[in-house]
Amino acid sequence: MSGSYSTAYLIFFKMALEYYVNGRASALCGCLFTTGNLLHHAVEMMLKGELSRTVSLEDLKDSKKYGHSLPKCWNAFKSLFPTENLTEFESMILHLDQFETIRYPDKILSKGAMIGIGFNKGRVVQRTIIGRPVPEYQLGIGDVDAFFARAMRLCHMNPEAYFIFLTDQGREILMKNNDYANDWLR
Repeated sequence: MSGSYSTAYLIFFKMALEYYVNGRASALCGCLFTTGNLLHHAVEMMLKGELSRTVSLEDLKDSKKYGHSLPKCWNAFKSLFPTENLTEFESMILHLDQFETIRYPDKILSKGAMIGIGFNKGRVVQRTIIGRPVPEYQLGIGDVDAFFARAMRLCHMNPEAYFIFLTDQGREILMKNNDYANDWLR
């Protein structure tokens, strides 16, 4: 691969961590409509960072090959680590991928939405159907935190070096309700 591709992973990882901190900040502020999309991009950039070591940038952008599809990126990422059990992240990948479908308001306007975001793992809102059923979009930030902890280790990232850009407020956002970040900052 050419020089521009050989270091693309560094920029992907930097972007992933910026989206991740922004997604956590959005959740802390109660911004339901944007949190899922920011964290979708965070996970997408993280996966593509590792994939960019062997896959061209053109292929990563190609919607038929990878595009914004987390399942496609996830399956390719998992194949790079065949001895790792990554099944704990399957549900998070699928739920987070659904947020890409409400990036624009047309689907929410036509079908409605129940959006639930919390800082634990797993399902954050128990559904009680009153009236017509609407699509659900749920995300436990704890699942995303666990994913980033594992992915940084698998990708041989030094989180301290990547998070050096954070201000005191950014560090606080990263640490708040995050059981995995204790070793990420010094």
